[in-house]
Amino acid sequence: MSGSMTRYKAEFDRYANKPFEPKSNPGAKAKPFSIRLTAEERTYLERKAGKKPLSQYAREHLLGSAGAKRKTSQRPSADKEILAQLLGTLGQSQLGPSMDRIAGLAEKGALPLSPELSQEVCQACFEIAAMRVALIKALDLKA
Repeated sequence: MSGSMTRYKAEFDRYANKPFEPKSNPGAKAKPFSIRLTAEERTYLERKAGKKPLSQYAREHLLGSAGAKRKTSQRPSADKEILAQLLGTLGQSQLGPSMDRIAGLAEKGALPLSPELSQEVCQACFEIAAMRVALIKALDLKA
């Protein structure tokens, strides 16, 4: 083997035997890696991966703990989408502020209401506020 080949082989061996150590570069874009599999190989891997995406399973087995942790973007569930729509509808309806004005006028005597009806208006204001808080909590939002 020539001198330059020996030098290249020694350099290759030095890097080939090093464990993988990812460099921290948060702005670096991930580069795709593809591999051709037979239908049987893919089926086998998908079965082994279980509920995990195949790419995550492969990354974990190829890189082990040295692999970078991925940020998972989760689409909101249908329930959360409905709750968000309800919160938006409640906010657009002006129901809370309107009920609050009615309660304020009733307390001042500008709107004649019986004590029972006045109590019901105040209770409705409280329940509307409670619905808003419950929706915000269910959506993991800050008030």
